[in-house]
Amino acid sequence: MGYYESLVNMINSSGLTLKEISDKCEDQGVKVAPSYISKLQTKRQAPASDEVNAAIARVCNADIEDFLYESYIEKSPDTVKELHQEIEVWFRGMLKGITEVTYPDEVAPLILDEQNKLSGYRMIRHCLKNFPPTIEDNQRKDHDDVTGYEFVMSDDSMEPLLPNGSTLTVNKNEIAEDGDIIVAVNNDEIIVRKYYLVNGECLLTPIKGKDVLIVQEGELKIMGVVKSVSINI
Repeated sequence: MGYYESLVNMINSSGLTLKEISDKCEDQGVKVAPSYISKLQTKRQAPASDEVNAAIARVCNADIEDFLYESYIEKSPDTVKELHQEIEVWFRGMLKGITEVTYPDEVAPLILDEQNKLSGYRMIRHCLKNFPPTIEDNQRKDHDDVTGYEFVMSDDSMEPLLPNGSTLTVNKNEIAEDGDIIVAVNNDEIIVRKYYLVNGECLLTPIKGKDVLIVQEGELKIMGVVKSVSINI
């Protein structure tokens, strides 16, 4: 997305005014004027220091590592930016290919939609963490060898345990048991809920709210069990 676009998006998503962001940054011991933030938004100012970038991201409840990474790319020479763009395109292509051969046809597009929400930084980290380090290790891997995947929590139904925007790590091979938090497909939508099986019916319960979804056992497509969550502080 880029440093400046990320800045604009995080500020808009926060719902805070520039004055409020400035005040909250100062509460953390980082002085940054509203006019300075405005110049950053309109690309009239070079990327801020790590200290200022981290403070703004923290105040806006955004991914600090992500934003710092974008600032480093923005500060880099054009040749480095171009190389980084090519690397990101390559990784996204690899991730798309592996996803398409790993998951059933009706599920893969939903996974791809979630993966596309990952920033370049998070997407590359995900690939490096989950896929073999060399081409030789990846020769015609059986799809069962890819046991996990990540995607971003896109609602607040499981807060405070799984905050909106947090990154979930899911094991697709683990069999769900009562009380597990699962990722499932319902009406062509990916949902995350606590799972209980009662008399052939799957009870999918949120943490936030009282709307329990009931699905017949044979009709529920379970895509995996949530094993961990990464939350930006």
